[in-house]
Amino acid sequence: MSEKLKEAIGTILYFGLVICVTLLFIKYVAQRTVVDGQSMEPTLQNADNLIVDKISYRFSDPERFDVVVFPPYENADKTYYIKRIIGLPGETVHIDTEGNCCQRDMGRKLFNPLLWGGPPAKWCLERTSIL
Repeated sequence: MSEKLKEAIGTILYFGLVICVTLLFIKYVAQRTVVDGQSMEPTLQNADNLIVDKISYRFSDPERFDVVVFPPYENADKTYYIKRIIGLPGETVHIDTEGNCCQRDMGRKLFNPLLWGGPPAKWCLERTSIL
């Protein structure tokens, strides 16, 4: 084989490997998502770009105030929802007429999103994941 042919084969194999690793990364580790709508303001704005972590919830459970990205039931059009977790499994959350969000069982006030836009942004953006 000539040197040019060996170099061409090496280059093709290199780019093929890069493409395979990139596709595996996008499929199983992270993906780019664009925010469409204002339901998460002020934490996330319309047209914000996010890199969504797909593996953290395989190793730990979601926590209160995490922002999660998830597909709706029977996701036919590849649309995802972006929401903040305010209640954990086994909890009952009550939102009163003033917008206060409380754990019904404990009577503990979690936050009032109408007064200050939700929990501090550092709580909301620590982890963003697809469930």
